[in-house]
Amino acid sequence: MKNIEVANIGKRLLAAILDAVIALFTYVVLALYVFTPIANAGLNYEGNVGTLSNYMIYSHLYVMVETDGSGVSNIINVSSLDKVTESYTQSIISVQIIDSYIENVNYSTFEQYLRYYYLNYKTGQNIEYPPESMMHENLAIYASPICDVPIVLSDGQEVLPKDYYNEDWYLTNILRVDSADSPFVLAIDDENLEQPYLSINTSEEEAIIYLKQAIYDANADMYYADYYQEVVQAINYGQMVSFIPPFFFCLFFYYLLIPMLFKNGETLCKKMLNLGLLNIKEYQVTRPQILLRQMVLITELTFFFFIFAIIQLNFSTSFIFTYIATLCLGVLILFIVTLFSKKRRTLHDYVALTFVIDTRKSVWFDNINDEEEHEAQLEENMAKYNRNSDSLNDNVIQIGDKILENKTEEIASLTMGEEGKGEQGTKKSSKRTKKTDE
Repeated sequence: MKNIEVANIGKRLLAAILDAVIALFTYVVLALYVFTPIANAGLNYEGNVGTLSNYMIYSHLYVMVETDGSGVSNIINVSSLDKVTESYTQSIISVQIIDSYIENVNYSTFEQYLRYYYLNYKTGQNIEYPPESMMHENLAIYASPICDVPIVLSDGQEVLPKDYYNEDWYLTNILRVDSADSPFVLAIDDENLEQPYLSINTSEEEAIIYLKQAIYDANADMYYADYYQEVVQAINYGQMVSFIPPFFFCLFFYYLLIPMLFKNGETLCKKMLNLGLLNIKEYQVTRPQILLRQMVLITELTFFFFIFAIIQLNFSTSFIFTYIATLCLGVLILFIVTLFSKKRRTLHDYVALTFVIDTRKSVWFDNINDEEEHEAQLEENMAKYNRNSDSLNDNVIQIGDKILENKTEEIASLTMGEEGKGEQGTKKSSKRTKKTDE
């Protein structure tokens, strides 16, 4: 008879996590060792990444820093230098530009980097070259990519950046010296009256806040420049080739092809944990139902993948952390539905009219006809058994009656034999009595 055991929620959760881990491993292997080399060969992906890194470092809006003496460096925005310094007890070992130790980060540190971006990087004047170990092979010797692009003024005249971006322009338009909303002023030293110097008329904290905002504006200025966007778009195309095809390959191979190969629509880990699918009427799931269920599941996973991509791009978090967080979010949403549904069904189960069972503890039929045939056969077997049982009982009764009859006859025969012997004994006794009397 049919006996259906709905799958345990813990086993389903374990199977989902193991499936995700295997799929992630497959994805990483394909992305790094198959599709990234394709992107490098066709789109120069790594070369463009190196070019962008050089742009960032040469601009002085980003620096490469080593914080623990391990030789491993990271590119960070200069506006974060003070935060990085606070995070470590020792000084930052700077690998950028001049190989110096940065012992104290103050407002003049930020102003130095900001000044360099506008007056050196954008003009191509007095460019400082980083150590060769920092420079990507794609761009060994470098000049500002915009230093020869003329600037069109409001009156239609064109001037070169080196003639447009000068000290006066920088003090007036970037630092806004002597304006009411700027912390910077030009002060005069009593010993050198002809050479004013830059100073602040507020606290250093307020000056740092002002300079950080100016650095953010400089970042936007560089980011939206045509030369920068050209490389960014090339990198984006390379990332699309490197990471999106293996993602969908893993989805369709692991979550569609493999379940279609198994009779009960299982993934590998569901198969290992004895979990399978039935349709909502508790019969064998069909191929179209498996296809529909897995396509809906792939749609759900794709949705969570784009959430993962948005988080990764906008918050620059760790790849593994973001993947795990997104996976947990997806599992949480799907299993909240599962916990409060009959037969522990989730979204794709509702669409495909399926649910998950424990295949080791369940007995089911392919369809209603098979069940009816089985029940009819069972009833026929029971009727046959009952007939055989009745016949057997009759035979047993007949045999019993026969045995009883034989026993009765045997007893009767023995009884008659005893009676005959008694009569003969009586006759002999009478004869002896007569002889005695005589």
